[in-house]
Amino acid sequence: MRIFLFLMFLCATWGLGSFASSAAETTGAWSQRVQIFYEPATRSIVRKNIRVWDFHPERQLDFLWEPSARQSPNTEISSDGTVNGKGKLIWRVRGSANYDQQTVFSTYVGGMKNGRADGQGRLEIRSGEVWEGNWAGGELNGTGTHLDATGSRFEGQFAAGLPNGNGTLYLTTGEIFEGRFVNGLKDGQGRTILPGGTVYSSSWTLGREELKRRPTPLSDATSGGLIAASSIRGAADKTEIGVSVNQRLNLEAIMAYQTAAGPDAIEVFPERDDIVSAWRGMRKLVANTAGPGEIEWDKVRTFLDIETKSTDRSNLRLKSTRLQVASSEVFRRPMLRVESGSGCVGFRPYFAFLNDGWGGVEDATISFHFVRKAFDAGWQQVTVGEPSPDFSQTIGDFSSGVDVSLEDLFQQLNVNAASLTNERFSCSSHTVMDQCGEKLRAQGIFGEMSDYVWVSVPGMSMNTTLEGSIRYNWTDDSDVVHQEYEPFEVTVQMAALEIPDPLFECGDGAEASPEAMQFQDIKLVPSKSGYSVNLTLKGNKTGPRFVNRLKLWSDTSSITRFRVVSKFADGSERLSKPVIFHYFRPNFSKFTPRQPPSCYLSSNYAPCG
Repeated sequence: MRIFLFLMFLCATWGLGSFASSAAETTGAWSQRVQIFYEPATRSIVRKNIRVWDFHPERQLDFLWEPSARQSPNTEISSDGTVNGKGKLIWRVRGSANYDQQTVFSTYVGGMKNGRADGQGRLEIRSGEVWEGNWAGGELNGTGTHLDATGSRFEGQFAAGLPNGNGTLYLTTGEIFEGRFVNGLKDGQGRTILPGGTVYSSSWTLGREELKRRPTPLSDATSGGLIAASSIRGAADKTEIGVSVNQRLNLEAIMAYQTAAGPDAIEVFPERDDIVSAWRGMRKLVANTAGPGEIEWDKVRTFLDIETKSTDRSNLRLKSTRLQVASSEVFRRPMLRVESGSGCVGFRPYFAFLNDGWGGVEDATISFHFVRKAFDAGWQQVTVGEPSPDFSQTIGDFSSGVDVSLEDLFQQLNVNAASLTNERFSCSSHTVMDQCGEKLRAQGIFGEMSDYVWVSVPGMSMNTTLEGSIRYNWTDDSDVVHQEYEPFEVTVQMAALEIPDPLFECGDGAEASPEAMQFQDIKLVPSKSGYSVNLTLKGNKTGPRFVNRLKLWSDTSSITRFRVVSKFADGSERLSKPVIFHYFRPNFSKFTPRQPPSCYLSSNYAPCG
């Protein structure tokens, strides 16, 4: 069963008017301000007068420049204040607070040179437009993508900010064009795939198609094994239906979605790479990294625009529109994360796997080795020396979570667990913590693990890092068993280095989905098939274009297959291209990892761990 298409995400109809004018704009003015920056080399604060190029000074926006971590403002900002290097450039309403996301006009993340976008980067605009790819002088040049405010997307070659050369254009209706572009317009021979699956060679001259080559809507509807849209050649014959994510609300949503068009279907799935990777098991499990809990999932909705419009701009008399659900199933793949404890006591020879998915883990085993870590000049962890021999352990079945103990293994490796459990180890300050760690190592207390134990100055501890993989099975709703493999990394605390009166400060917060009162709320029902949901029609039912705005959700992670059906006053019907909707909602693990029976470390010790 094909779960994710994940072609180059959906692109769509080309809104070239506004794009061409904005991308080709070369006028503007310098905008400048005073900002405070952190200088990592000296660990000090510096005040800088900086400037960037404003392509639209008439909008009277303020900017904020956030350089990437470990970048020095003394080297990346020119003597005249011009911004260079990598970072985030935010334009917002003048005079608004930096924390107010509602006032943000655009956000660019990527390289800068001479105050303009340069190198790899991504620009998001409040309207929902997105540009991503290789930039030069503030314009896309080379390989890139453009998503317009309606959900239309182009992927291919750019020059001077416009599509030039070969590329692929994905329409919200599911139509796909592959071919050549000149200054943003289709030009020359190309390959077109219509929503019904018909494939034909198309010919274009500066955006105008030779229509005599284009198949009729009815012939497209009956091709490729798809069900005919209608046997009545009425209004449906000159109609197309588009399905796209509402870009305005998508930019505000913490859990944004995107669409991808393929020959057979339009797929809708989460946009956040970290969530998708965790959901699909396509990333390394790293202990204590942020899980899905920072989002209020019961409030998350997916905002879709359903557009029914005439192809010749004539008026249509729309009778009804419905969502025709073919099938829906709970996605039962486990969603694992790994946790290890810190603080409370010094020696914590165990960790835990937690499962935020909707299915259980079966026949799990782990294989692993130990490595020694250190911090480089940028305070990033790097591996030092050779790894230990490999070890393995049987985990078995679990649903919400399971503890993994290393106590028996440490005993075999002559780790002095009694001393690590009962003794306390002090250090006078952070500045001599490495020396404190070496002194403790010299006592031989870590046995054969000594070469794999390292000092964490931020954590005030001595740790070992375990690198390995977990293999397991899971069963879907059709009783098909799937085999999985996921690498993982977990740091195990071996000893605490106690310092007088340590002080830390942590942050926390949760965000939810934006309000969208004008959207029709539709709760999908997993494990239910062959049902329809009538879509609300407001206002005049006669016109060239109708838009239904939906907010879809489910109680579980699910995969729902549906089509949009528009019925007209003359009895004809038009079906959209099939849509496969991948909805993500975690099943928060209720498992409580193992904790020490009592604590002796101060509550100020490593409170963020």
